[in-house]
Amino acid sequence: MRLRVFSLLFALVVLSGGAAAWAQSLAITHDPVPFALRGQPLTLKAKVQGAAKLESVTLYYALFRDAAPFRVAMKSSGMDYYVGSIEANVLGGVDSVSYYIEAQDDSGALTETPWYEVKFREPRPSERPVAIAAPPAPRPCRPRAGDSRIRQQWSG
Repeated sequence: MRLRVFSLLFALVVLSGGAAAWAQSLAITHDPVPFALRGQPLTLKAKVQGAAKLESVTLYYALFRDAAPFRVAMKSSGMDYYVGSIEANVLGGVDSVSYYIEAQDDSGALTETPWYEVKFREPRPSERPVAIAAPPAPRPCRPRAGDSRIRQQWSG
């Protein structure tokens, strides 16, 4: 009796495509970011691979512990890599941000990374963006009174 029930359940799983979903698991490879510079956007990348076509890759982040996470759609940058950024103005006033990455394929299968925390630090002088001032505009040349050479060039 048990063998018949198990065989029937197995046949239902195979016929419904469940076995294919098990065989086509998604994998996310991501190196956590140890720190970020205060005042700069936080850009994260991940490699997502699977046998099925990817539907979406999403970055979820929370600014405070136990807060509902925000989400950012990650964009393909080629060769199975996906990139997502958290804008600098969103990160102002916090000492750290927590995030995880989720991928979903076209069959609905989901996988996600664990939560990671990134702490912010002040940029060192060598890491600060340098504003380059435009050089002053040149002053126009005007002929001096009594200079015949310049007067001839100006008069034609």
